[in-house]
Amino acid sequence: MILSLSHVTLVRDGKRILSDVSFTVRRGEHWAVIGKNGAGKSFLLRMIGAQQFPTSGAIEVLGKRFGEYDLWKLKPHIGFLSDLLQAGYRPGERGEDIVLSGFFSSIGLYDRVNRSMRRAARVLLERIGIRHLADRRFDEMSHGEQRTLLITRALVFEPALLVLDEPCTGLDLATREDFLSTLSRVAVRGGASIVFVTHHLEEIIPECTHVLLLKGGRVAAAGDKARLMTVKNLSSLFDCPVSVAKRGSRYWVRVD
Repeated sequence: MILSLSHVTLVRDGKRILSDVSFTVRRGEHWAVIGKNGAGKSFLLRMIGAQQFPTSGAIEVLGKRFGEYDLWKLKPHIGFLSDLLQAGYRPGERGEDIVLSGFFSSIGLYDRVNRSMRRAARVLLERIGIRHLADRRFDEMSHGEQRTLLITRALVFEPALLVLDEPCTGLDLATREDFLSTLSRVAVRGGASIVFVTHHLEEIIPECTHVLLLKGGRVAAAGDKARLMTVKNLSSLFDCPVSVAKRGSRYWVRVD
């Protein structure tokens, strides 16, 4: 078991955002979380990424329960990517230093880097295909290059879980496809189970095995992707009639 949520509820400022959310991610599975705006998707991922704690219920990663285990020992097993993380880096920071900051779970590099860390960062940059970004300033990179660099940062500890909150936001079509190809390569290599949020169902990569349908802060359905990506389920999820077409190994949804 990589991830387990059991009866998780989140209340903020008196408002119930998530209610009784339960699901389990097993080794080798990759999950997409989908739903309307306001369904609680990003809040759910922040909790999974140990960025926020639930009001009630239990979250476990690798059998270690949040709140009962040293979070700093658990964080290296969780790679996390969000808009907030991307916005936090200073414009002049070098690509390699941004990857190295992943070893310290910091936004920016403030700690001493040893040779093995630097060697690992360079191997990762090469593996992901962005070695050319090592010496480039963050503000001189395209939005897509920044996203790909931050995925590389998230992989420095070879985490068991990779959590991505709307990773394709702001990318043009060509850049999005390049990024999704990178994400597919990460999934194929194994090692990390991916959980990601998307508003655009065509962004669900072929390697994604399961989907979580979130509606009004509750789980509408969770399980095998092929079983749940139906006209009936998606029309109910988005409160409008839709058509679903499968092209190759990806799904394309249109409002009727």
